[in-house]
Amino acid sequence: ARPEVSHAAGVLLRPLEGSNGWDASYELEIEKERRDASHAPKANFEVVSSGYFEAIGTPLLSGRDFNEHDSMESEKVAVISKSLAKHYRDAGVEPLGQRMKVFDAMRKVVGVVADARYRGVVQAGEDVYLPHRQIDIPTKYLVLRGRVPAGELLALVRRIVKEMDPQQAVAGEATLGELIDRNTARDRFNVLLL
Repeated sequence: ARPEVSHAAGVLLRPLEGSNGWDASYELEIEKERRDASHAPKANFEVVSSGYFEAIGTPLLSGRDFNEHDSMESEKVAVISKSLAKHYRDAGVEPLGQRMKVFDAMRKVVGVVADARYRGVVQAGEDVYLPHRQIDIPTKYLVLRGRVPAGELLALVRRIVKEMDPQQAVAGEATLGELIDRNTARDRFNVLLL
């Protein structure tokens, strides 16, 4: 824990990387009619560590975040977005405690978070989040929320990484504002032309 960092978490793919992302087929246990696998709905899929939602600023609307008890040995769990939770509510049930199949594994819904913008700033969609301790896919990005300006935080990260492993590079750093700017550059250019 460092005083400069208020929140830190890992994520498989950072938001607003354009069309990059993983789609996961899912099936809600409450569905009366089972679809065949080729017609299963899909949601944006993310692997995150505990504290990710707070670090990135996505409000937890109900339930809980992932924690150290969500391991390979414990019950499989998921956190879903508000848009995905709507399917449960449309069926007359609250999503918390319900089960859904993601990647051929049944998971209990333990939390609902606000809709996020993963593929584009204007494209909120259905998201399903799995805890990194329960799936064999590593997180690739570190998300930090700091108490100091972004430049100071990045310098701190570079220094810590160099102390841990002088051969390890820090690459691909960006603030959320920079990711938003990149994602909206074409639209802003088109507006300027008009």
